[in-house]
Amino acid sequence: MEKIDYNGKDSASFLHFIETVVSRELEYYIIDSIFTKDFNYRLHQIVRDIKKGKPDIECSIIFGSDGEASVVDSNIIGKYICDLYNVNICEHYKVDKIEKIINEIDIEKDEVKTDFVLTSINIFYDVLEQVYKKIIYNKDIYDKYREYYYLVDDNIRKNSVIVPVLLIMEDICKNLKIKNSILINCCKKSCDTTM
Repeated sequence: MEKIDYNGKDSASFLHFIETVVSRELEYYIIDSIFTKDFNYRLHQIVRDIKKGKPDIECSIIFGSDGEASVVDSNIIGKYICDLYNVNICEHYKVDKIEKIINEIDIEKDEVKTDFVLTSINIFYDVLEQVYKKIIYNKDIYDKYREYYYLVDDNIRKNSVIVPVLLIMEDICKNLKIKNSILINCCKKSCDTTM
């Protein structure tokens, strides 16, 4: 996927960047999916909010006859995942805005960057687990990332979720000028311990 530039250091710019990255990387990797009951419930809430008088919201959500979402605009998923990421990362670092974290990463040593990457991997993994019950993915991308990041675990479910996390984190790391070796090491640590 082509690089998405993020030039700002404020929260709104960075969060918009994350929304865009998440949306595009999931479109790139996921061929089809089944959403969790919780995420389906939240989608129904979004539709109710739109019907209650927020007509300026543009979105595409198609529900099947069973009431489950069958097609969801990637921008909605990107925004949802970004919002949960923002809440969790700010809570983890005990700050009110993500820009405080980003500004620290810019000037700090590799240990701080490593902690940020490891924390972000775990948060994105947990959030994707909350959204997707099942992911049908692009096998070529899956195989490439499984080999590149040494994903030796045979748990296909775990690996099918960690690959889009790595796609997202690659873009974040590039734009925050975090070395790829940090991402590789954090992926190994995260896969070995928490997932």
